[in-house]
Amino acid sequence: VVERYAELRHLSQCWRWLKKLKWGGRNKTRESDGNTIGEVCTAELAPFCPCCPQPGVNLPDNWKEDENKWVYRRTLMADGNFKADHIRQSTGDKDVWL
Repeated sequence: VVERYAELRHLSQCWRWLKKLKWGGRNKTRESDGNTIGEVCTAELAPFCPCCPQPGVNLPDNWKEDENKWVYRRTLMADGNFKADHIRQSTGDKDVWL
């Protein structure tokens, strides 16, 4: 019996990559931006966020010269806790790390 586990693992990786491309809105016929499927990087699969501050989309032209430019700061959360409780803590000694 021929061992085909390595080929199955490779096929599984290709399948997962194609699923990510599909979820990201990419397909093999979309070459309008010059990229083919083999040239797509992982960052291109991130969905567009209209709420995030992005120059040319939802920021004023002079946002870099604004005295309150800290307002345009982007905060990224890795856990999906969009309340950002860890940013609004009262003191550091009350902080409990798990």
